[in-house]
Amino acid sequence: MEKNIDVMSIKKKTYLGSIGDVNNPITWGGICFHLLYEAKRLNVFDVGLDLNASNLKFLILRVIWNSWSLLRFQEKGGFQYSNFFLSVLWKSALKEVSGCRVVNCFQLVPKTLINNPTIELWFNIDQTLLQLYDGYGDRKFIGKRVASSSIILETLGYNKAKKIIVHSKWCRNSLVNDYGISEKKIIVILPGANLDEDLYQLWADKRKIDKNNSNTETLKLVFIGKHPKRKGLDRLIYAFRIVSELGYPISLRVIGCNKDDLDIDIPNSKYDKNIEWVGMVDKIKYPESYFSLVGDCDVGCLLSSAEAGGISIREFHALGLAVIYPKVGGSPEHAILDASIGVETDLPNIDIAKILVNFCSDRKLLDKLKRKSWESRNTMLNSHTVSLISKEFDKL
Repeated sequence: MEKNIDVMSIKKKTYLGSIGDVNNPITWGGICFHLLYEAKRLNVFDVGLDLNASNLKFLILRVIWNSWSLLRFQEKGGFQYSNFFLSVLWKSALKEVSGCRVVNCFQLVPKTLINNPTIELWFNIDQTLLQLYDGYGDRKFIGKRVASSSIILETLGYNKAKKIIVHSKWCRNSLVNDYGISEKKIIVILPGANLDEDLYQLWADKRKIDKNNSNTETLKLVFIGKHPKRKGLDRLIYAFRIVSELGYPISLRVIGCNKDDLDIDIPNSKYDKNIEWVGMVDKIKYPESYFSLVGDCDVGCLLSSAEAGGISIREFHALGLAVIYPKVGGSPEHAILDASIGVETDLPNIDIAKILVNFCSDRKLLDKLKRKSWESRNTMLNSHTVSLISKEFDKL
């Protein structure tokens, strides 16, 4: 007698994709890598796609495409947003993902994928292309023709999608208002911190019994970012100097960039002796060092002029810090309400300094915010994010 197969119990093979190799921690700052690692461990995703676009083949194609675009349309820029680029990028993977679920961490897929009825398409994005072009200023680097056609292609992908996971209500609102996508198709799930969770939990267990944590009088600030101008490092340094001049004990640790590599002009000051320039830290090779460099501080600072979310906010909270976040884009939704303070993008440096002075003067307030971060730390992790995604898969 033949056994009946429960079709609902058969797990659909799930791929994670983006531009680049999502198995590589360098791709997109490790966001895809850490999500994939936890999702595979929890048996939610199966395979990460290697859609490498940085090889010689694509460098040559970019030059040819830009030359053609310049000659024919008198414009260039935006190769990665063209259907031509995406078609070449996905060509070798289309056969493999046919009949499967694809979760794409980029706003675009080629028409060949959209037109494949066997592929169950999902998106996992922090912002729409309209938000990227206008909020980050990318539109000025992209030809008008490509910018327009990419929005059309983006809309086709969203219409094809089974579900669209977004990292904020801010992004959801753009999908609904700018693209006409039904709210029923959209799921808001915040991303997790880019941390090795096994080693993180060991560090967290040790930190709980470390009685010397945060017992110094010095207010320790930390900034993380490879784009210091957009992320407001200049504003933070000027506010830091004001507090230092007032005589309060304060220090600043800068991770992700070196002083000599800044894209902003900040004159030297005698108060900068308490600024520590760490530079890039490889979280894959030296995770414990990263945990300590950040976790030994008091306040994580992000003062961006444009920000879709801010993974550093999630990391600050996961590592037990109070947070200063920018009131822009999806950032406010990435912060824990009772463990953070939001600042406007045009808030004067003197007013940012007042927030820092308040932390210096009121350690009970600072400890309260840090304690709230620590109590909520596990909701900042990718394992939590993956569990929410898994529940959405199970609903289908």
